[in-house]
Amino acid sequence: MRKFDQKKAEDWFWQTQGLPYGYHNFIYGWIDTPADNFPPLLPPDLAPVVFSMLEAVMPKTIYNMFA
Repeated sequence: MRKFDQKKAEDWFWQTQGLPYGYHNFIYGWIDTPADNFPPLLPPDLAPVVFSMLEAVMPKTIYNMFA
């Protein structure tokens, strides 16, 4: 049985701290599926409309998702 190595976990954290994560992974993980580019419940035309509306309310956040 393998045991948790606190030192290795901390080393990994300090090596990866500050790398881009969040918006970048969220948006691409959400639209990419094994079978298609969008989840089946959302029509492809919905994403541009939603992001256009969100851009008017929170432009910096939307910019960060695609930067």
